[in-house]
Amino acid sequence: MAQPSMRDAIRKAGREEFHERGYYATGIAAITARADAHKGSFYNHYASKEDLAVEVITDYGNEQRMEMLEDASVEPLTRIEQHFTFVSEALRAFDFRLGCMLGNFSAEITTETPRIQETLTANLDYWAGLLTKALDEAAKAHAAVGHDSETTAWLLIDGYEGAALRGRATRSARPMNAFLSTGMPQTLAAFRSHYTK
Repeated sequence: MAQPSMRDAIRKAGREEFHERGYYATGIAAITARADAHKGSFYNHYASKEDLAVEVITDYGNEQRMEMLEDASVEPLTRIEQHFTFVSEALRAFDFRLGCMLGNFSAEITTETPRIQETLTANLDYWAGLLTKALDEAAKAHAAVGHDSETTAWLLIDGYEGAALRGRATRSARPMNAFLSTGMPQTLAAFRSHYTK
């Protein structure tokens, strides 16, 4: 079996450090130590810590199974519920200690790191776009009147990310459990209230 490359080791170590400690609290020395690499080798693969963070965020976004939201074999609002249940399980696996990387970076990043901001915005906009499309499908199927799919999509994302962030701060499943059992269902019920058939 081929050995993982040093770039892969650094990327993995960077992801773990960013997720556990945050972007600004993580130094290149900590990343290379975790990767069992010399500090100087970092710059053989990445021009900066920001470059690594952009790659890590992109990888994380690609792992969230966004394709679930486009599965036409499942009723649109059901696929939304299944999607949020899936992404929440990844947080639950770590007892909510780590939180969602998209939310963690969003809470921390400033205008000093524009490429990270752009990457976060692109990931969140893509997510909201898929949710909006699924909500639009549901609205069309039920001849909804006066609905706002895009606002509902963002309410779901904001509710999930808020629960993930508070769960991380309190090391508790309660915020996410509340989102899944109350916040998300009530948001979708409000959306359904616009159905006419």
